[in-house]
Amino acid sequence: MKIRNLAAIAVIGTTALGACDEKQPPPPVKRELEVWKSDKPPEPELTIEEQRAKLEADREKQPEPTLDPNDPREKHELVWKEGKSTLKSIYGERDNVLTQMKDVPFDPKLEEQKTKLKALVAKIESYAVGEKAEDLDTAAARFCTVVDELRTGADALGAEGEAKLKEIDTALAELEAKQKEGGKVATRQYEKLEDERKLWSSPVLGARYVYMAMRTLYEEAYVLADFGARRSQIALRDCLGKPDAKPVPYEHAEAARLKVIKRAKYYLP
Repeated sequence: MKIRNLAAIAVIGTTALGACDEKQPPPPVKRELEVWKSDKPPEPELTIEEQRAKLEADREKQPEPTLDPNDPREKHELVWKEGKSTLKSIYGERDNVLTQMKDVPFDPKLEEQKTKLKALVAKIESYAVGEKAEDLDTAAARFCTVVDELRTGADALGAEGEAKLKEIDTALAELEAKQKEGGKVATRQYEKLEDERKLWSSPVLGARYVYMAMRTLYEEAYVLADFGARRSQIALRDCLGKPDAKPVPYEHAEAARLKVIKRAKYYLP
């Protein structure tokens, strides 16, 4: 009896296992995904300098914008709305430079040079972009006239002083050479030349202050280029970017000039 029961259990177990085997799904088929491959070699990663160059090249292709005369920018409404704090800061810095210009000491012998510097001070004080639409509309043209006149005046004033200082340096070198050779040189000769150096340093210093003030003018022009009408940008671009334009002999002013030219090229940043 026990043997029959065991045989029955074995038969039932075998049947159950067979049934389980029939219900199991077939194993999944492994599929390899196809990856698209380009025939072109991968482009190398650009350096920061190369990215900037590419961006600049793309900007050069930027088409001339279609302008709406009723656009706030074309009506000069954004210059003070967006640039007020910057302009106020610029005017404060310019006032400081003008104060130093007025304090440059001139010997009575150089009254002519002192008068020239005073005229340049007055010219700087006469300029501002203005707040009225009619003033802003002429701001670029007025700016170009003022910086041209300042550059001419400062260059002449500084060149005169530099020429005299060069003569003084030559005379001092001759005295030193004479003294080394055993010749007698009076102390007063040195003192006289040093007095001359101090005298002619004033025009050179005055010219340098003019260039410093010009930097603030360029910074003011940048605000006009950044937020002003397209016609203002074009005027600034054309007057500052002339092929024969000479670099300003003061690196910060020159950097500011180049910055205006670059911003004035494009309507959009």
